[in-house]
Amino acid sequence: MAPGGSGAPAARTILLREVAASALWTTAVLGVLGATHAPALHAASPSAAFPRLAAAAATAAAAVGVAPPPAVAVPPFGLFLSALLPLMVAWEGLGLGFGATMNPAIAVAATVAGQLSLWELALALPAQLAGHTLAVTAAWAAAPARSPLTAGLLAPPAPAAGVSATTAAAAEAALTAALCAGLLLLPRLLGDAPPPPPPATPAATPSVSRAAGVAGGGGGAAAAGGAAAAAAAGGALKATPTAPPPPATGMRLLALAAAPALVVALIASGAGVSGASMNPAMALALAAAGGGAFPRLGVYVAAPLVGALAGGGLVRAVASRARRGGAGAAGGAPPAAAAAVKTGKNE
Repeated sequence: MAPGGSGAPAARTILLREVAASALWTTAVLGVLGATHAPALHAASPSAAFPRLAAAAATAAAAVGVAPPPAVAVPPFGLFLSALLPLMVAWEGLGLGFGATMNPAIAVAATVAGQLSLWELALALPAQLAGHTLAVTAAWAAAPARSPLTAGLLAPPAPAAGVSATTAAAAEAALTAALCAGLLLLPRLLGDAPPPPPPATPAATPSVSRAAGVAGGGGGAAAAGGAAAAAAAGGALKATPTAPPPPATGMRLLALAAAPALVVALIASGAGVSGASMNPAMALALAAAGGGAFPRLGVYVAAPLVGALAGGGLVRAVASRARRGGAGAAGGAPPAAAAAVKTGKNE
């Protein structure tokens, strides 16, 4: 959509949803982070934090004649990841993201994949930075002053001890590439697959069909049209579109949990190397709102954007291959890749 004229309301919509979603999501994550790292929760051991659970474990151990397990401190980061997963599932299930990407890396990857226009990207990037900065600023205002815990949780990302900047940058690029490719492909791989196309019959005027336009479907704020792909694949053939059956409940639940599980797995795997930031806007917001030193721009801004380009390029290549497969299968059942991967706008 071109800026100006009828594009003005759409511009306001993009700006508002990116600011609101980014601020809301960062507030939720920082709240969970603070709660799971609270000193009262980790003052001593699980026996002190969870006395009834510890007593039940000791009783069960005595009943079977074994020694009770030793008390081990609850790892705050592990507890945070355990709480982050249901938070993300609830976020996805309730649609609290408003269709926003909330992450410059994901927005760049979606643009490379053809799911966002450059104009939409230009609107989203500053809005995301503003939303994250608002949330971090509010967190600093609400947190206890001069608290070491606050300073630690709201500090800009940094490589782990003993990790070089080059290694951290490589980790951020790889993690971000996997994040972007996974989030853009998972909805299509786990979504409803189009049914095999019915036999095509000649018609005077061409029309877009689901079978001929497998590359143009996909739901979203402004779905990309599949007319060009359908015309190239089907020519002047007309087929009656058939509505796909709704996905099974198990598949819906899997699709709902897959993206949060991917994010948590990536954070867990990269936290001990680079901190697994994967979000340039969040890294800059933590530095700007906290008044501290800015993070290494090469590690936490440039490297994630390089990873986003790679992830978006992978999605585009998979979609292009699916389009070619759909065009070659116009007279029969589409291949699995063409049935599973459909380009379009990403919500």
